[in-house]
Amino acid sequence: MNTYTDKTTDTKSNAVANSMAAKQSSEKKIFQAEDISPEAAVQRPMHEAANNSKQVKQLRTVQDMANDSQKSKSAGKVAQLEDIEMEEIRARVATCVTNGVVHDIGKSFASVSSKATHLQETDRVIYEIAWDAAVAPVGHEGMHAVAHTASDFIVDRSQEGEAIGDSRAHYRRDGANGFVFEFRDGIEWPTELNGGSWRFRLRVVNGAGTEVARSAVAIVNWTH
Repeated sequence: MNTYTDKTTDTKSNAVANSMAAKQSSEKKIFQAEDISPEAAVQRPMHEAANNSKQVKQLRTVQDMANDSQKSKSAGKVAQLEDIEMEEIRARVATCVTNGVVHDIGKSFASVSSKATHLQETDRVIYEIAWDAAVAPVGHEGMHAVAHTASDFIVDRSQEGEAIGDSRAHYRRDGANGFVFEFRDGIEWPTELNGGSWRFRLRVVNGAGTEVARSAVAIVNWTH
């Protein structure tokens, strides 16, 4: 048979002794770590005053501003690279070609096809025309051409005066090509033109007003 021995008192005594020893050790470490010498007592306020001085605070402010500026520049560069990458992904394509010229029964006929693809909603397409003096399109209600006067590229307009590129009827969505502008300019002039040419081109301008695409010039040569 095992004999039961009450060891509760011994255990409690040992615990109290250990606790007091640990406390004394901790107090000793704190006492040893803290320098209470007269020199330290004098230097401590001076050190704290130096840390809180106006010059130190200004230096810290300048350093914080420099750190913030560096972060802003880095973020700006990343954003700029992302914008460039997106612009490349959405590269617009503009084309403008002449389909042919015909003179018949005292009239002149021609056809020009223009197209711009991968457009964004904020892009503006500008369909332009230029002409030689001998074939100025006098009588076109929307152009205000002057007889025997040449013109550099200007916005081409309908007989009603609307810019061709502003007509929403010429826009559509086309899968991989995105937002598309397409216009077939069927020209039928009531007299027989001769001795010069009309020139057409297509330009695309983004929402910021920057030209992002331009077609080659399509030439309708009326000389025969």
